[in-house]
Parts: sequence; structure tokens; C-alpha cells
Amino acid sequence: GLGDGASKISPNLATGIRMLVVLPLAWAVVFAEGSFFQMGRIVPRQWNFLLLSGLAIGLSWLFYFFALAKADATSVAPVDKSSMLFTFLFAMIFLGESLSWQKAVAGLLVLAALGVMLIPSPPAAKAAAVSQPTTAFAPTLLTEPTSKP
Repeated sequence: GLGDGASKISPNLATGIRMLVVLPLAWAVVFAEGSFFQMGRIVPRQWNFLLLSGLAIGLSWLFYFFALAKADATSVAPVDKSSMLFTFLFAMIFLGESLSWQKAVAGLLVLAALGVMLIPSPPAAKAAAVSQPTTAFAPTLLTEPTSKP
């Protein structure tokens, strides 16, 4: 999560801080490569894609940090990566891209992985998963000796 108790921060604040880093960095790259002057060539269909994908990214970041405030990063990250499916969809609708069999398979694999991650673990399995590394690395520390000297 994003901390506990007094160290817990708002997901909105986390997103705002992240944007303060990303925004100047992105525009620095645009100006460094001289691509700023290409803005006049962007057609309405491309603007729609860029604005919708920007909205999706912004919402994704907000939801990502909100989810981190509620769950572990290992549970949140796979859900976040499912945004690739929306990219495929937006690219087909607004940019006229076709869906190749490779993209379709990749999308299905992402959906399958997401489905697996969303299956809740039974409480006993969670406890066993947590204690397993400890017993695997230190079996002699956790068992009683079978014979006394």
C-alpha cells in the first residue's frame, strides 16, 4: 500500500506528484527532438485518440494509487497492465489499426492472467504461502530435534 497510519498518503496526492515528474520530462523530450512543431499536423482523429488515451492514463494512475492504498502492489500491478486491452481497442477505433492474431492472443493472455489474479486465495493457502519461505530456508530452526544428546 501507500503507507500506514501517519505515513499514509492520498492516492490523489501520489498521482499529482507523479504528474509533476512526468509532465516536464515528456515536454523536455518533445522540445529536445524538435517535434513540437508537428502539432499542427495532428488530425482530429489523432487528437481524439491522444485525448482519450490521455484520459485513460490519468484515470489509470488515479485508480492505480487508489488500489495501492487498499491492496498489495503484487495484486494491483496485473490489473493496471490490463490497460493494454483499451489501447488495442482505441487504436482500432480511432487509428484504424487492425487486430492481428498476435495482438488477439496477447490480449487473451492478459485477460486470462487478470482472471487468475482476481481469484481469491483461501485463507489457509495465504498463511501457507507466507510461512513456506521461512520453513524452506530454515527447517532445522523450526523443528524440534528427534533425539536428545
